[in-house]
Amino acid sequence: MTKTKTAEGSRLMKAIVGGGVQAAAAMAEINHNYRDRVIGYIINRQKVKWGRADPEAAKDIASDTMVRVFEAAPRYHGGKFEAFVFETAEHVIQERSRNFVRKWRLMKDLARERRFCGVGSDIVVEAVNKLGDLKLDSALETLKKKNPERYEAVQLRVVEERKYREIAEIMGCKEATARTRVHRGLKDLYSELVTRWKEDHKNVSFF
Repeated sequence: MTKTKTAEGSRLMKAIVGGGVQAAAAMAEINHNYRDRVIGYIINRQKVKWGRADPEAAKDIASDTMVRVFEAAPRYHGGKFEAFVFETAEHVIQERSRNFVRKWRLMKDLARERRFCGVGSDIVVEAVNKLGDLKLDSALETLKKKNPERYEAVQLRVVEERKYREIAEIMGCKEATARTRVHRGLKDLYSELVTRWKEDHKNVSFF
């Protein structure tokens, strides 16, 4: 049975590489055979790690997994196809987990730097809690375009967890300057997030 599944997986991946109608059919077959099983696997992982399941997030991760599997077709050299699919799912889960931790750290630092935001600490904490589930990627990209130096400083401090002395050495500036760039970068990011939140919740009182 395993050999049959392995051969079938190789056939489907080759069909994807070939393109055209056969590729579409192969992708549809892989999706039909594995997507629901991947969703079940992800839900079980969620229950073990978090004590609860998030079906919508599981579906999103499963869709990402299928895309990764299809994209890997040109590099696929055989082996246990089923194992390959679930290993891909695990990679996506780990990647999402790392991104979650990165964003959580960023939100935590935004709260820590609240004295630079010009509003009361209780208001900032509430804002951070409300913004915690938002994707920060687009806001970070905006900061990168507006002020690359502040963006780099925030990345070094929050994502790479560098000390201010190290940030100063990397950026070729004084430690005090590095601190200022981080603080102002966090303030800019906070303002951008609040603006985005208000746009999405025009009829909701944020403060």
